[in-house]
Amino acid sequence: MTHIYRNTLFFSIISFLIYITLQSIDNQMMLYFAAAFYFGIIQHLQELFIKNILITFLLSAIILISFVAIYFRINNKIYKFVIIVLLAYLLYIIDIVHLFLKYPYNTFSKYALITIKSFLLSLIYFKGNKN
Repeated sequence: MTHIYRNTLFFSIISFLIYITLQSIDNQMMLYFAAAFYFGIIQHLQELFIKNILITFLLSAIILISFVAIYFRINNKIYKFVIIVLLAYLLYIIDIVHLFLKYPYNTFSKYALITIKSFLLSLIYFKGNKN
């Protein structure tokens, strides 16, 4: 196993543990914070467009993609750390979309969503630190 894959696997496990810890502290705490961000801040942007939940999710995806692009472009390790923490928070859009699709939020889906967020975060980390 190469050095990069080992670090990415380590980062994925660490991010999974952080997401699990946040989930166990309060089941819905981070979801409330994320929903407050996405629907509080984006509501002001949405006033410029037709009021539609799909536009809100589109704007959320644009914000998330923008921060990923910023993460790939910067070289300062402190800024990269700040951006990766912000990306970990912004990935809660996955939980919000899951709730809007009205799928049951049971134990399996909770762990599946945490695994997806951890995988995406580690993938971003891997691609951003390839050099």
